[in-house]
Amino acid sequence: MSAPYPWLGTAWRTFKRSHISGTLSHAYLISGPSGLGKQEFSEFLAATILCEGIESVGRPCKNCRGCNLFDGNNHPDLKRISPASGSKNIVVDQIRELTDFYRLKSHYLGHKIGLIHAADSMNTAAANAVLKTLEEPPPFALLVLVSDRPGLLPAT
Repeated sequence: MSAPYPWLGTAWRTFKRSHISGTLSHAYLISGPSGLGKQEFSEFLAATILCEGIESVGRPCKNCRGCNLFDGNNHPDLKRISPASGSKNIVVDQIRELTDFYRLKSHYLGHKIGLIHAADSMNTAAANAVLKTLEEPPPFALLVLVSDRPGLLPAT
């Protein structure tokens, strides 16, 4: 299966090779101009990893328990973070929730995925809390940061 958008094909093929070969990194930064499809790409990436379909390695099957939970926004091994409504920033309490999420064992013995949309909107305390997770990732944790302005993220 191809990427959500044709212009993301190279990035998708790179991810797909890592996923199929079992060599996923513990964190990814998806960055680029606004309107590129980064959020959709990150969601597709998460759906692919959480898919339990045996025949569909490298893409979501849309039929298994993992896909059904993902499509219903109820997958217990997925945590989405973005600025709260009415706020421009992601705050440290949201990142602490992510840290607590990673401390628990995966419900389905796979990866636990944290998606941080608008990662460049993290305040300083939130960014520092994310760094701790990046430096000492829990087993099977995958952190995906999505940013229009990656220059606003801490250098680490």
